[in-house]
Amino acid sequence: MSTKTEVWFGNMTHGVFHVGWGEEEPCVIIHSIKEKRMMDLDKEDVDDLICGGGYDSYLVPSEFEGVVVFSSKEVTQ
Repeated sequence: MSTKTEVWFGNMTHGVFHVGWGEEEPCVIIHSIKEKRMMDLDKEDVDDLICGGGYDSYLVPSEFEGVVVFSSKEVTQ
């Protein structure tokens, strides 16, 4: 049985940042989401979609452990 997982594609900044006065935490700043897709990550290659779809980044929200921040303005490259 295949399991489908939601994947977001778009313009995002990934890194490790200081949040407040606390420890460093993994963080994703989402500038834009161009597509949301349900994928079987065991059978489909996300990197193929990055190259073919013209996206610069992706996020698997259900697997990410950290802070997700949505920017107030879309960044274009």
